[in-house]
Amino acid sequence: MLLHGLALSESNGDLETCCGAASVLTYILKDNSWCKERVLQIELEAPTPSFGAPELLLHRIVRYLAVASSDKDGKPGFSYVQPVMLKLLVTWLADCPSAVQCFLNSRPHLTYLLELVSNTSSTVCVMGLAAFILGECVIYNKSSESGKDAITVADAISQKIGLASYFLKFDKMQRSSLFSSAKSAESHKPLTRSAAASTLEIEDVAEDDIYLQHSC
Repeated sequence: MLLHGLALSESNGDLETCCGAASVLTYILKDNSWCKERVLQIELEAPTPSFGAPELLLHRIVRYLAVASSDKDGKPGFSYVQPVMLKLLVTWLADCPSAVQCFLNSRPHLTYLLELVSNTSSTVCVMGLAAFILGECVIYNKSSESGKDAITVADAISQKIGLASYFLKFDKMQRSSLFSSAKSAESHKPLTRSAAASTLEIEDVAEDDIYLQHSC
């Protein structure tokens, strides 16, 4: 039943159903490394035959998030679709390098997150959670593959967002009344502003010795 809720179409009503299923999955995955790895292997059939081959559940979640982000009609329910999906990704990627790798295997995912953090029309919660996920893609990234490693992500944050603006997203979310609910999605190894700042102090030797630093 849980997978059924996550495998519906992208219509408004189905997205709201997906939100409920995503909330349950967030609870199941929290601090459960074994379950994160198992769920990572799940593939869902395409909503319609014309969509082609099945896709991984994690990639489907990102697609639902993108659909909710592109909605311009202000329909009821869409205000909470993005935070719910983002909190699921925060929980899933926390302390799970294989989930981070799966997320970054699709190049548009990183681009989409960068745009979401930079979008001034996004809520404080959405921008903060998206920034949180970007930080996880650095901290929990064990890949050595060019274009998907931690240095690539950190450099993208510096170039596309700017470190001052990036850390400001954390500050705004922490000061908001929504931070308490967002914090519940954190793993036992929380990604705080200071932890992210420390991790982003990376020497990018291949890019003219660029240092990504931030003073707390």
